[in-house]
Amino acid sequence: MLIRVLYLSVFLAAGPAASASADDARTLHRVADEYFEWRQHNDSLAYPPLDTMARLSHMPVIPDISLSAARRAGRVAGGWLDVLAPISYTALSHEDQLTLDVLRWDLQNYAEAARYYWLDFPISVYGTRLAAVHDILTGYVFHGQGDAGRYLALVLQYSVLIDQMTDKMQGQLARGIVMPVGEIDVSRRFIASLVTEPRNSLWYVTSERLAQLPADQSQRFQDQVRSAIERKIIPSLRRMLAFLDGGYRTKAPTAVGLAQYKDGAAYYRWLVRFYTTEELSPEAVHHMGLAQVARLEAQLAAVQSELGIPGGFEGMRAAAEKVPRLHARSSEEVGERLNAYLRRIEPVVPHFFSKMPSAPYAVRRLGPALEGGLTFGYYQDPTPASPAGIYWYNGSSLDHRSMLTAGALIYHELIPGHHMQHSFQVDNEALPAFRRYGGSNAFDEGWATYASDVAGDMGMYTDPYDRWGLIADQLMVATRLVVDTGLNALGWSRESASEYMSAHTFLSSQEIGTETLRYSSDIPAQGLSYATVSEKIENIREREKAALGDAFDIRRFHDAVLLSGALPMPVLEKHVHWYLRQAP
Repeated sequence: MLIRVLYLSVFLAAGPAASASADDARTLHRVADEYFEWRQHNDSLAYPPLDTMARLSHMPVIPDISLSAARRAGRVAGGWLDVLAPISYTALSHEDQLTLDVLRWDLQNYAEAARYYWLDFPISVYGTRLAAVHDILTGYVFHGQGDAGRYLALVLQYSVLIDQMTDKMQGQLARGIVMPVGEIDVSRRFIASLVTEPRNSLWYVTSERLAQLPADQSQRFQDQVRSAIERKIIPSLRRMLAFLDGGYRTKAPTAVGLAQYKDGAAYYRWLVRFYTTEELSPEAVHHMGLAQVARLEAQLAAVQSELGIPGGFEGMRAAAEKVPRLHARSSEEVGERLNAYLRRIEPVVPHFFSKMPSAPYAVRRLGPALEGGLTFGYYQDPTPASPAGIYWYNGSSLDHRSMLTAGALIYHELIPGHHMQHSFQVDNEALPAFRRYGGSNAFDEGWATYASDVAGDMGMYTDPYDRWGLIADQLMVATRLVVDTGLNALGWSRESASEYMSAHTFLSSQEIGTETLRYSSDIPAQGLSYATVSEKIENIREREKAALGDAFDIRRFHDAVLLSGALPMPVLEKHVHWYLRQAP
């Protein structure tokens, strides 16, 4: 009888708390689901910059980039933050705690982003949302007439997006915020490359892609798309080009960097937090970069001695230009060499990771319209239309494009870098949809930079030339910390940034030109993600190794970092500590 009374007392005492905990979890799950659904229909490619829609190859609507939409997004995000505020964090399961942490991080970024609306240039080559939109449209799958109708609606909306971008630049011009001259030239070439004969445009749909439609419907649909391109898209692009070539260009500054604009310094500090997920000042990041550069140059000197190359850094630079093995003779050879590095690492992966990615991967050459504006290339996630993850490499200007860093580059982009991270995340069906298909630039680029480094632990840099390449790649990443903060917060000119990069990296003058525009005009502070987050992941690993000793398992550590999706660094650190102390 006493046992029954005690049991009843415990049940009654625990009941309300358990009920409250369940209510909190249900509220959290509801907001997470609503947020994911909202992201698909509202500003789906804006802050924070997720690849959600590209990964799903799905876009119900073209994003609205108007100021009113940005403000509306902020209000919606603020409302959800209010709903989440009363939730008891300690009453949630560990996985729900991660969901709450990430959701609050995302929503806070949305809530704050509108105040800096006018400081983001909409057509910068690296920063524009057009690239993701193009990936989705060119990968669109047609199963029936309904898909054709949805695609046509997107094509018609695309012209609205272009006009919104022109309107935004007009509003920026009125506020004295104009892209620097060099950035206008690069961005204009990108926009001009889109003005082409409708049948040759990226929006046109070939008959092969319409095999599921009856022939008469296919032809009628193609005629409708061609008409939309001729009547809507091309005129909107020409209006933008006319604007760029008119009064906008005459007001373009020769100076670069966010600090020259009203509220630019505050925006840059916000971006530093956004792209590092930590509370770091531009000055602290700058000094971090200087320290990393000094450490790496000491390592480079050791490799130089091993290779017997005289003449200090300049001697290494000269050798990088003259050694035949460091240059490809054709764009096809670039792809072959990248693939050779992948074949080398694949057998070693099971010793460091619990599994291989489920999705296949490949390397392909960039289209000519993008090769002039991108220093290297970019990774594209698998989609239903294109199931392989692809690294699009730059195969142009081979006489100025060294293969020195090819190994470090492809380990960053595919295995064990971006492709492995994204595949592990998407394969985890237990994650809420916004975490499974979302991400953060900080985590993505930080992990990929860490991945190219951990490839050394996997035996990929035993050749001193490959080790040289890794150090050269890490020097580039470290100089980003110095140059990005210098350009946007410390008053550096583009010339000063170029001189610094020339003195401390193996980049060509052409590559330095695109990189300095990228930091100062395209996506300021984005370049800070690579080295800051990579160093954080490495620091977490070393602390856990010291604490766990022989019980530390590198595969378990990598599972802890990757399987829960992209986490802000303070959240990741707590999660890894918890995960490694759970039973396998």
